Parts: sequence; structure tokens; C-alpha cells
Amino acid sequence: MTMLLRILAAGTFVLAITLAITAPVVADERAAADALRQRGAVVQLDDEGFVVSFRCREGGRLTLDDFRTVGGFRRVKTLSLSGGRTLGDEHLALLAGLEKLERVTLDGMMLTDDGLRHLAGWKSLRKLTFYNVTNRGKFTGSGMAHLVELPQLEQFACGGSSFDDAGLEACSRLTHLTDLQIWHTPVTDAGVVHLKRLAGLRNLRLLSQWRPRITDASLSHLAAIRSLETLSIGETRFSWSGGLNRLVELPNLKSLELYEVDMSAEDLNRVKAALTNVRVDWTPIREKYREMFERNFRTSPGVPAGAGDSR
Repeated sequence: MTMLLRILAAGTFVLAITLAITAPVVADERAAADALRQRGAVVQLDDEGFVVSFRCREGGRLTLDDFRTVGGFRRVKTLSLSGGRTLGDEHLALLAGLEKLERVTLDGMMLTDDGLRHLAGWKSLRKLTFYNVTNRGKFTGSGMAHLVELPQLEQFACGGSSFDDAGLEACSRLTHLTDLQIWHTPVTDAGVVHLKRLAGLRNLRLLSQWRPRITDASLSHLAAIRSLETLSIGETRFSWSGGLNRLVELPNLKSLELYEVDMSAEDLNRVKAALTNVRVDWTPIREKYREMFERNFRTSPGVPAGAGDSR
């Protein structure tokens, strides 16, 4: 009985010490969360009072001190920042210690490739999304190579950014990737070839912004990614003989979306006939983009014209 009482007393002492330590921290996080809400942030706390989610659509209103505060939220799992062209690497550096982050969205920040090294400590990161990260000459996506040691990073998306072929090459080193989405960036066929290294990639989305950056040549490269289950590709021109016929080499393909693709009805029928176990969805180029599309392809030599009935 005496031994049992000693054990209970020791346990009570440890619990008391733990509460004494954590109580001020919880109070501080709650107070910090209230202050950040005044700046337009959406902050969520768990049942214990710790911040687990931080979202701010008006990131430009946040000061460096605010970023230091957010960088101290050690349990935060979700982070979303947008609306701040004044935000850059120095702000990202203040968040480098957030090891519990799982999902991050950064919109409109003036990041550089070197600045992405600040993400290397986010060991729990599963999904990373960049929107409108346009910093020509300083952000190409090559900095994604800093993330090769992130063991759980499975999903990456980047749209409306200066991410280019160097970025795709860097992404090809992220061997844990299963989902990759790149749209409205300067990526070309020369960058797509690197994706053959991603042996576990299951879902891929590539949109060419109605320019001949991604062509039939990319389809031949993608045919080597035998793990692909879902492929969404478009805003360009494809043909059956030029590259669509290579998609029959994808044994696990379940869904093919040809989004705003200029192609003949005959070629579309060939795709559907060849991929009998694949859901094939096709949409033509929207009329509001048709003139721009034709102009872009007309000024690019070596790109064959599509058939009129593809509209």
C-alpha cells in the first residue's frame, strides 16, 4: 500500500508540473490567436487550446512579429497564406520550425528558389500548394530540391506561377509524390520528360495555357509512368498518331481528361476505342480562348493544325 501511495504521489506531482508548464503556453496561444483574428486571420484551436490551423487571406496585413508568433504554434497542422505580394523569404524563414505542418497553401508570395530551403524542416508535410508565385529569374521551382528529405510529401500543386522545367526536374527527385498538378506555368515538353522518374505517381494534371508548350511529345514521356491512374491534360493540341496512341501503354490508367484539347472527332473515337477500361472525358477549346489559341499555335512552327470539327 505504501508503494502504491508513493507511485500515485509521484504521478500527481508529474501531472501538476506538466499542467503548470502547459497552462501559460495555452493561455499565450489563445491570446495570440485572438490578436491575429483582429488582423483578419482564421485561427482554430484544439480541445486543449493549442493552435492547429492558421489561415489568412490578407497576409499583407501581418507583420514580422505576427509571423514570429505563428512560427511559435508548434502544433499547427494547416497553414494557408494569401494576398501578400509583400511577403517573401524572410517571412517564410520565421515559420521554418513548424514541424507538425501537414497541409500548406501559399498564394501570391514573392518566394525564391533559395527561400524554399526554409520548408526543409516541415517533416510532417503531406500536401504543398503554390498559387501565383511569380518571381521571374528568382523562382523557377528548382528550389523544390530542398524538399527531397521530406518523407511524407505526397501532393504538390503549382499554378499561375513562374515555375518552369527546372521545377519539374526538381520535382522528379521527390520520390514520395503520388499527386502532381501543374497549370498555367512555363513548363514544356522538355520538363515533362523528367517525370518518368516518379515511379509512384498516380495522379497528374498538366495544363498548357492554350500555348504549344505541352504537345504530343509529352504524351510519349508520360507513357513511361506506368503507375498513373488519373491523367488530366489539356489547353493544347493533340493527335492520335502524334502521341495519344502511346497512352495505351499505361496499364493502371482509370481516368483520362482531355481538357480543352484541340483534336479531331476521329482521333477522339480512336482514344475511346483503344482505352476501353478508361473513363475518357473531352472538352473543346472554349470560344473565348479560341482566337488566342490559334494565334499561339500559328506562330509556333512544327505544330500541326487541328481539324475543324474539334471545336
